[in-house]
Amino acid sequence: MGFFATEKLTISSSDVFNNFLFGCGQENDGLLGKSAGLLGLGRSKLSLAFQTASKYKKLFSYCIPTLLSSTGHLSFGGKLPKSVKFTPLSPKFKNTPFYGIDITGISVGGRKLSVNASFFTKAGAIIDSGGVEIGVELQGIMIAVKGLEKVCLAFASTSDDSDIAILGNAQQKSYEVVHDLAKGRIGFAPGGCS
Repeated sequence: MGFFATEKLTISSSDVFNNFLFGCGQENDGLLGKSAGLLGLGRSKLSLAFQTASKYKKLFSYCIPTLLSSTGHLSFGGKLPKSVKFTPLSPKFKNTPFYGIDITGISVGGRKLSVNASFFTKAGAIIDSGGVEIGVELQGIMIAVKGLEKVCLAFASTSDDSDIAILGNAQQKSYEVVHDLAKGRIGFAPGGCS
């Protein structure tokens, strides 16, 4: 429950958007109840990416740092890194707010894991926040549960094969992840937080 309103959004002195639509929640359940705010970057007409399309051309990128002490970034519009590799957005999620991608497999240390490809293709996969191979940082592959005594793979199966797979923030760390909605593609560039 909450309010839906319009306001002037000022990102910088040259980037001002009148009649920007936003929501203000008063009673929030679930995970949102613990959040101070939520920046909508999905593929809906109410998201920041779509409401600022006249200026930023539906193009934004971010980098999640590997360490809490490091700095990441969120950028709108601008130039693309030369090292970015793109993959098309999956048509499976065309009319949804999600960024669907086609995952074809997972390799660790150059060895492909024996995960049936239908696990990725049956329900599809989304990026939370086929065609591109990205080298995930060690922190996105293995998670230390108890020092070096207990280390687990940072990918887990779900109880139902029809569940959507998620390429989450652990796997995206250190990459500049480029969302180019105008061209219907997602890109990855290494060393994005430097």
